[in-house]
Amino acid sequence: MSSLASASTWDSPSVYRQLIDLHGRQVRARVRQSLKRVASPERLVATSLAVFCLLGYDLAGLTILARRTPVEPEQLRQWLSGSMVIYAMYHLVRRVWTTRTSWDEVDSELSDAAQLWLVGAPVRRSSVLFFALIGSLTQAVFKTVLLAIILVHDVAHLERLIVGMLGAIVLLELCRRIVDRTVLRLSHPTMVFCRVSLTLATLIVSGGVVLSVSQTTAPGSATGKYLLGAVQSLGDLASTPLIQTLAAPWWASSTLAVSVGYSNHTLLQLAATVCAIPLAMMVLVLVDHQPRLPRLDVQPG
Repeated sequence: MSSLASASTWDSPSVYRQLIDLHGRQVRARVRQSLKRVASPERLVATSLAVFCLLGYDLAGLTILARRTPVEPEQLRQWLSGSMVIYAMYHLVRRVWTTRTSWDEVDSELSDAAQLWLVGAPVRRSSVLFFALIGSLTQAVFKTVLLAIILVHDVAHLERLIVGMLGAIVLLELCRRIVDRTVLRLSHPTMVFCRVSLTLATLIVSGGVVLSVSQTTAPGSATGKYLLGAVQSLGDLASTPLIQTLAAPWWASSTLAVSVGYSNHTLLQLAATVCAIPLAMMVLVLVDHQPRLPRLDVQPG
């Protein structure tokens, strides 16, 4: 970990400020371009219909959600933290079965222009990783807003749900990138072992979910009831002791999201949620800076 504090790993703070400013300029340019495109006369009618349908869909969804019984805070906390682990495990299974031809593909989250100018610029790899991360913040905010609309009826403080879930989603994004780089370093025997063991575990879990849905849903029910049964089964899976143990990195953010009062514990949860992100960023930089091994799918000449 000593290398993380060395000058060869991190750029000066001014570099990161410039990267944030660059990303902000890109976002503003995309917003202006999108607004100009949707407000054009030939698309004005289609845009108006799309906005009208979206508002109607949101209002109908909120009406339906408001009629259901709110979820207990502890149960909701387990669902939120456990769902992060379930997605991370899904990404791990998907990644071990994905063949990549080049280490440079781990930077695929960057645009072609960013790979051309930023990756080749005189900046550290930590700056490249940082720019890629802030580039995903827009999607993280969008996902957080959607989640807040769904769970607004279940929490006491919407602002804490937004902060907690935004921190949780950003942490999940960092974990996903750590998994990508870790899998690339696996030897061939280790890769085969991971594929077999993870596939068997996935089949067992999937079979358990299907069995649970079949037992709790009457035969011939509507498709919606099967979907609700599947969601309930996944929620039960997220609440299991094993998943909750693996969900320790998201404990603070999920607890903050469902907390009902303000106290010193709330401040500690907020601090832990915020601090988890730079810690995960350090781990990502450390993994990215390890010596790169030969690709598994490239045969020696």
